Amino acid sequence: MDLPKTSQAMVFHEVGKPLIWTSFPLHPPEENEAIVELEYASICGSDLHSVFGKRKVPVPGVLGHEMIGEIVALPSTNPPHDMNGEPLALGDRVSWAIAASCDHCFYCEDNIPQKCESLFKYGHERTDSQYPLSGGFARHCYLAPGSKVVKLPKDIPAQLLSPANCATATTAAAFRLAGQTKGKSILITGAGGLGITAVAYARYLGASQVFITDKHESRLKLATSMGAHHTFIVPKDGEQLKTEILKQTHDRGIDIILEMSGDKSAIEQGIDLLRIGGIMVWVGSVFPQEAVQLNAEQVVRKIITLKGLHNYSGEDLQEAIQFLISTRDNWDLTQLIEKEFTLERINEAFEYARLNRCLRIGINISKKEGN
Repeated sequence: MDLPKTSQAMVFHEVGKPLIWTSFPLHPPEENEAIVELEYASICGSDLHSVFGKRKVPVPGVLGHEMIGEIVALPSTNPPHDMNGEPLALGDRVSWAIAASCDHCFYCEDNIPQKCESLFKYGHERTDSQYPLSGGFARHCYLAPGSKVVKLPKDIPAQLLSPANCATATTAAAFRLAGQTKGKSILITGAGGLGITAVAYARYLGASQVFITDKHESRLKLATSMGAHHTFIVPKDGEQLKTEILKQTHDRGIDIILEMSGDKSAIEQGIDLLRIGGIMVWVGSVFPQEAVQLNAEQVVRKIITLKGLHNYSGEDLQEAIQFLISTRDNWDLTQLIEKEFTLERINEAFEYARLNRCLRIGINISKKEGN
């Protein structure tokens, strides 16, 4: 199939304004580049934060970083490779990390490639940059040099795979930072897309006890279906949560807390809920918020480890996709996608997500209006 001369995207210009249907020229890829025809994307919470003014992103731009698609164009020389070192081929179904990195700067060599000094970030670039088509809310996406690409099976549902390069990979990275999970007690604060995924991931890794908190009963019900042992409505059940945790952990407290809500009170209470030698990974605080107050003496005396996480590495994406493939019959994570829209109706999709507090909205790009 010949590459079309143009492609289309829904472009974000301004908070409070609809995304605008825009055409862009499609140029053949150069060395170490590729063009993907997008199959499916999902609306992440950070996309909602951008569109409704909770966080700032470069504009105008094509948002969306949870996406999958098929390779439809490659350069004649030096095609890019996947994470296993295999050259990409036309027709490959792929996912790729949210960030492309150089692999040799200070941060890349310090194993923090998502903070590369020449970072290129999908769904976060202006349309007047080198790659205007670099977000998921479009027909096509350019893969820039340094992209961490993973080939996907053809028979896995797009609804399962689309969140891999944000929600699932970030969850994999959080567990990597947390360390050994088997036999441990885990508390997940926030039952959004990350938190629900983390419940299934904790069970996959052999956690002995999985606790989760949220403000919405429906989300906690879904968390139970993913394997959570104990669920709590917050802030109402704050004291009950502490009592139950002490009861279930021989009065020691939680081994590992994954803070995925970004809620100030959840962060502050977490220190009190951790056992001596416990670990807490902060993931959810990705937008401006009020400063957190912590008791430094408690952190010191309890020998607590605090870690922050923003985005992830290519290896985390590989782990995440392996998790999704190997557990597809254990937990139905396609339930994260609560409703689907076509690309042309993405403004309706954002409004629906805002009004209904959805975990994820799917954008079926391969399906066009009228089909």
